[in-house]
Amino acid sequence: MKLNLCTFFYKQTMKHPETLNTFRLRYWEPRQEREKKGIVIAATLLLLSVYFWIFWQPVNISIEQQKTEQQQLEQLQSRLDIHEKSMPLRKNITETEKDMPEYLSQLITGRAAKFDITLQNIQIQDGIIQIDLEPVDFNNLMKWLNQLREEEGLRVNQLAVIATTPGIVAVQQLELLYNP
Repeated sequence: MKLNLCTFFYKQTMKHPETLNTFRLRYWEPRQEREKKGIVIAATLLLLSVYFWIFWQPVNISIEQQKTEQQQLEQLQSRLDIHEKSMPLRKNITETEKDMPEYLSQLITGRAAKFDITLQNIQIQDGIIQIDLEPVDFNNLMKWLNQLREEEGLRVNQLAVIATTPGIVAVQQLELLYNP
């Protein structure tokens, strides 16, 4: 059962109105004017401090926590923006173009020509690109594979090479992964 203190106090004072008068006559009236002002000021300060501790301070703490969380989110967002800007930019290629094996074949062949790499055969099936190469300069091979990874998103799945002469390697197996 919910007890309402105001209703209880009101009913008690109505049953015994002399109680309130007794309090007033016994404790309040005999006080000097200066004491009454001190009590009123003390009661006011008590009510203000209760208001501060119960209402104002928790609201301020909550606001400060929200500000801190907002700053943390802004810092994370700025870090994410910096990270996105530092990632290599991929060329704008529509999904329909990327789905076409002919496009990938032309892309790989064109990039290989820039690094003086001769391709013998390209097979594209289920996101896996198998490439047969003629013997090639190792540094050019690495630069070509790095460019395919950074700019086109083609990752090396398997690579097996044998050194034939200094700086030249014969590629036995090269598989690239393509995620359409």
